[in-house]
Amino acid sequence: MLLIAGACLCSGSRIPSDLRQALELAPEVEFLSIDPRPTDRRYLPELDKDGNVQALQIPAERQCEGHEILGSMTILPEDLRKIVAQLQLPLSGPEPLLRNRCMFSPRHALRAPYKGHVFEMLICYQCGEVAFYRDHVRQGYSEMRYRPSPDLANTILQKGGLPLAPRD
Repeated sequence: MLLIAGACLCSGSRIPSDLRQALELAPEVEFLSIDPRPTDRRYLPELDKDGNVQALQIPAERQCEGHEILGSMTILPEDLRKIVAQLQLPLSGPEPLLRNRCMFSPRHALRAPYKGHVFEMLICYQCGEVAFYRDHVRQGYSEMRYRPSPDLANTILQKGGLPLAPRD
């Protein structure tokens, strides 16, 4: 079990309890760099033989909830603690201090296979939203009370040799 300053990994946050448990107890948690553009809205630069726009085809195993996976790595327990601790305070509390000012554009995700299920948390540092999934079904989302910097997440991905998502 991962502990942060004597407290459970995600206690007091709006993270669903089954996802909290998966992050705490899964033998491995993946950290993903994902393209913020949904795959169903990305197109090839050339038209097909009839002059129609062609959708970009990305295999399912290279996607995370409709976003292309640019790279993935097993996150070290100490790095997972840092990421969740960084998100824990912004996700706690009754009302967000900031209002969403962008389309949900996650560039980071955590994936934890646990007890026959796949739990995912997509993080958008730009708009301050975090979406939660269980077995590819959205379980909800939370707005952060403030927006932490993505620098910590980006540093972990870069240390793992992974590419960062493109900036708008």
